[in-house]
Amino acid sequence: MKLYTADGIPNPRIVDVAMYEKNLNLERIIVDFLEGENRASSFLTKNPAGQIPVLELDDGTIISEVTAIIEYFEEVCPDPFLVGATAKERAEARMWARRVDLAVMEPMSMAFKYGIGKNYFEKRITVYPEAAESMKNKAQDGLVWLDNVLAGKQFLCGDRMTYGDIMLYCYTDYFKKTGQKVESGLVHLTHVLDSIAERSSVQKTA
Repeated sequence: MKLYTADGIPNPRIVDVAMYEKNLNLERIIVDFLEGENRASSFLTKNPAGQIPVLELDDGTIISEVTAIIEYFEEVCPDPFLVGATAKERAEARMWARRVDLAVMEPMSMAFKYGIGKNYFEKRITVYPEAAESMKNKAQDGLVWLDNVLAGKQFLCGDRMTYGDIMLYCYTDYFKKTGQKVESGLVHLTHVLDSIAERSSVQKTA
């Protein structure tokens, strides 16, 4: 299998961490997104959305979108579970991943694209600069909410790490460099993020 990816940005990093957690040996092909390689016709034949990461199976099948790729990893290599071993565990993991996506990942990304990243992204998508600050505030509200629900928990799903935790870590670690940091008072969230940062799978992608 081939993984079309990039270093240093959240979504590819999420998949990289999952890959290392599961000890999968994939051929990593770096896509130069800053130069627009992911928007070139040769890449668009693989993923019409022009986004990375993209997983290409041995039979040529293309799978994109972070959660779809991780779900595929889970099917072909269940151990260790990043989604869950039972229907109940899988539902819980998907619930928290979706909550992280809506409460933190999406507004953080929009705040960046509409704000300090506007000059780059306005050539690729419609941007709304007037919404940048409100998206930033929404993401901070999401972090405060997660801090409250993480009290007394090791991870989002209790004592088991799932892909939602990886998503949360990769986004907060990246966007803290863009003025969207996790405030020091969010002690429960900080504890969880610090424990994830110590994992070898995360350190390999730092």
